[in-house]
Amino acid sequence: MSELKRKEREAKNRKRKMTSDYYRWTDYVAHGLATVVREWGSWVWDILKEIGAHWMMFFYFVTCKKDPVRETCGLHIQLWLLIKRSGKQVYRTVQSFLFDQALHLGCGIFISIATQNFRYKGTQPTPICQITPLNLQWRCYAPEDYLTQAGMFIVLGCLFAGISVGSGTFGRERVVFWRDTAAGMRATPYFLAKFLVDIPRIVIGAGMYTIALILFFPYRQKFIFILVLVEFMYFVAFAMGYFLSIVFRPKQVPLVGTGFALLWALVLSGVMPNLQEVTEDTTYAAVRWLWEISAPRWAIEAFWLKEVAAYPYADKDKDPPYTYKWSEYNPALSHILLIATVWNLIAFLSLKLKDRTKQK
Repeated sequence: MSELKRKEREAKNRKRKMTSDYYRWTDYVAHGLATVVREWGSWVWDILKEIGAHWMMFFYFVTCKKDPVRETCGLHIQLWLLIKRSGKQVYRTVQSFLFDQALHLGCGIFISIATQNFRYKGTQPTPICQITPLNLQWRCYAPEDYLTQAGMFIVLGCLFAGISVGSGTFGRERVVFWRDTAAGMRATPYFLAKFLVDIPRIVIGAGMYTIALILFFPYRQKFIFILVLVEFMYFVAFAMGYFLSIVFRPKQVPLVGTGFALLWALVLSGVMPNLQEVTEDTTYAAVRWLWEISAPRWAIEAFWLKEVAAYPYADKDKDPPYTYKWSEYNPALSHILLIATVWNLIAFLSLKLKDRTKQK
């Protein structure tokens, strides 16, 4: 009888222990979920308050009223002061500015050497192809086209140079930005000031890159078309550099920037894999939109269209390959500008939303 009671008591103890372990585990999970919800809730609430403060800031600016909490200078004064400070930081010495231009010049020279044999040869006339040996007729009827590879190299150089220089705009000033925002500085004039000061660097750097690019590359289109395309790609590359320098640590930016440039300029450029393969193969159906938001994909199409159109024997009555269209040049440039704007907006939102506790 005592043995039976002992077994019943042990069974009750096991059941009590299992119940205790179960509730201890659920309490742990509930505590973790409550912590996540509380932290995310406070983060979202902080963002909503920030948005409200921005609207009130614009309201005070339009109505010429003073901030009831802290009397600070207006947005236009902040923007002007920040432009002056950013200008002194970027153009503090002639040597640093010339070093940046030497970087763009060197990238352009390397790309020019790499693409010096990338040409386009159209299809041969039908009478010539008819007397061509059978094993070579496929080459006679098909054009010899290396322009997409040349465009891929060109945009790759733009991304490398632009990201390398643009990543230094915000990455070196994290502590300064946190200190100034805690003192009342707004992020909007800060970002705008940095962007406006960088515009001469973008324009001149793209010009240096283009001048070096045409040294060996046998281009046929007008120089202005190449210059405009490189300028647009530099705006995209600088915006990418802004984003990477805000999100990642300064030591990580060089490696991440290299991978970022390779991703967009090689994988998502529409060259390897081919854009027509991406469009027609169902394997890429779920990720096909990535090529639509890729600036190098549109830049290569714009470069190809103008370069081929400059050849006297280009057959413009037929649809171009790679799913390109002869009328897509201006839309391609519009896509690149839109993508550059979106990257700048993403960089600005990252500046506002990351490390919010350090901006107080």
